[in-house]
Amino acid sequence: MTSTAVVFGTFIMLVCLVLDVIGIATDYWTVVSLAQLHAGLFKICSAGFCVTYTTYDGTFLNVHYLGTAGCSCVCAILLLVACLVGFCGCSREYSKPVVQNLGGLGMTAGIFGTIGFLWYYLYFFKGFFNNGVILFSSFGNPGWSFYLCAVASGLSLVMSITLIVVGCNMPTSNGAIMPQQPAVITMQNQQQLYPQPSAPPQQHMY
Repeated sequence: MTSTAVVFGTFIMLVCLVLDVIGIATDYWTVVSLAQLHAGLFKICSAGFCVTYTTYDGTFLNVHYLGTAGCSCVCAILLLVACLVGFCGCSREYSKPVVQNLGGLGMTAGIFGTIGFLWYYLYFFKGFFNNGVILFSSFGNPGWSFYLCAVASGLSLVMSITLIVVGCNMPTSNGAIMPQQPAVITMQNQQQLYPQPSAPPQQHMY
């Protein structure tokens, strides 16, 4: 019988994956209304024309941008792996390891995703890390793509914590009756000793 925790956990991880992929693939992490400009993780668009970050400004390609994009992509990959684990584990009768693996993968994905969007927010909007980007920090605001990834990371963390708690409280055998090992009885053959009939006395002839 399929565990409810596996089915529900896999469904939530799939929702997180869809939200995260849409957020990564779209170009509305940042919206600058004054300049009619919006930007995503990989390119900047203005008046319907999009260019990569390095084409727009070579200083964008630094450790902060690579860290933000890298953490966000790792989050999506881990969510995909979690979904695959859940799909493969739905048919297992003993579901405790599946629930724990889902929780661990979701937790790791949520941590990477949270690092990614917080790093982006602090660098582009708050001017941290060597003053960040002046245009974005002065006039830009987070867009819906940014919020999609933030929601995906937060939901993944909440769901993974729930799965870890549920997995720890699940019985080891998942309620199944473990087959008993057949008892091996060793029989010792006891040799019964019967008295041998004595030979008749010999008659001596004289």
